[in-house]
Amino acid sequence: MRERPVWEAEIPLEVIRGAALPILVIYGTREHAPALHREHVGLPLMAVAESLTDSLAGRLLRVPGYYPHTQEPAAVNAALRDFWD
Repeated sequence: MRERPVWEAEIPLEVIRGAALPILVIYGTREHAPALHREHVGLPLMAVAESLTDSLAGRLLRVPGYYPHTQEPAAVNAALRDFWD
């Protein structure tokens, strides 16, 4: 666990915007997470996801849980299928 936190990532927003790619951001809402996890991990991750979505004019999917791709795979897969169509 030596990686930098996601909120320290330097994301080349201008390059991504210039590529004119569709953007879909998916995050877990963590409403049932332990309070410390939600405060110190969940809320920062959600803020980054929302900021990226706004900055890149993307679509945002909020999915209940910690790990949407494993806890709600049907919802995530449906969103991906719709996004890629």
